[in-house]
Parts: sequence; structure tokens; C-alpha cells
Amino acid sequence: MTMDKNIKKRIFIAIDLPKEIKESIYKRYFNITDNNLKLVAQDNIHVTLKFIGYADKDKTMTIQKSLKRIAEKIDPFYFKVAKNISCFPKFKTAKVLFAGIREGSDNFLRLSKLLEDGLQDVSIRKENREYIPHITLARAKNACDASYLEEVIRFDLDDEVFCGKLSLFESVLKKSGPEYNIIDEYDFKNCK
Repeated sequence: MTMDKNIKKRIFIAIDLPKEIKESIYKRYFNITDNNLKLVAQDNIHVTLKFIGYADKDKTMTIQKSLKRIAEKIDPFYFKVAKNISCFPKFKTAKVLFAGIREGSDNFLRLSKLLEDGLQDVSIRKENREYIPHITLARAKNACDASYLEEVIRFDLDDEVFCGKLSLFESVLKKSGPEYNIIDEYDFKNCK
């Protein structure tokens, strides 16, 4: 059965994380009981690179070709998760609760620039805001003061996480929360 080329998928680009890193991150925040916060499911934890939005089959295939070319220009690298949490835009008016990257963020910034430049060639608009490498942990239904979480949640992960590929995900919106499925993965240079 072939997909109707007019059906659009909601897609984004990210670095998928190893299962043990997802588990380690999740166990630090899964017990937050703030009703205003919708926690990210353990299986959905990733390092966000770029949200694309809805794309039909032809556009998705064009993006996939670009991602393959972009990935082949990138050297694999290691990174570490930050020790504390942060919020977008700030703790007093939090909309997104996240874990940052404390080591290796320069590699994510280079990767983001390559993606922004490379995808512009296939009519994907560049972001107007500065890219901040992050792992989304929760989203607020309404902007809220999340300052109390700043001292509560700590990540004592000293593991270096290997990054050797990027992934194109589909985000399927459901009542229970989004479900993320990998459409395709793209190995970095010398990682095959």
C-alpha cells in the first residue's frame, strides 16, 4: 500500500538518545506533579534540532535527500547533559522545561547551522531565533513560574553520549500525547 502523496506528516529533526540515557533522564523528572506541566514520555526524549511542521510525501523525500547530504559532512562527536534544568523563555514565565547540553554544545550549534543552510535550499525557512541545544522534559499548558523546580531537579549524568547520526521523526498527535516515530536516520561521516 502506498502513501497518498497529498497526505502530510508532522515532522522534525533530532538526535535520538540511547535507551539508558532516556531512562536516566526520565527518572529525574517523572514524579513532577504540577498539573500545568505535560511531561515528555520517556520514549520521546531526544535532542531537538529543527521542527519542520507538516510536509507531504514529495517534500519529505526532498528533505530526506538533503539530510543525507548534510549528515555526510558532520564528524561524530560526544556530549554531556547539563547538570540542572532550564526553561524557555525563563523560569518565572516557563512554557518549556528542558535539560541543556553542558559539553559538546558547539557541535550542536555547527550542526544546526548546517541544517538551517542546507534546508533553506529545499524551501525550509530559517529560524529567526538563536538555536539552543536542549532536551525537552515538559511543556506548560499556560506560562507558569517553574522556579521551584530549579533546585529540585538535578542531572548527575557524567556519561558522554555518542552522537553519530541524526533522525527525521514524525510526530503523531494523540489525545494521550504525541507519539514520535523515526522515519529515517542519517549516519555522520565515517559512522557506517
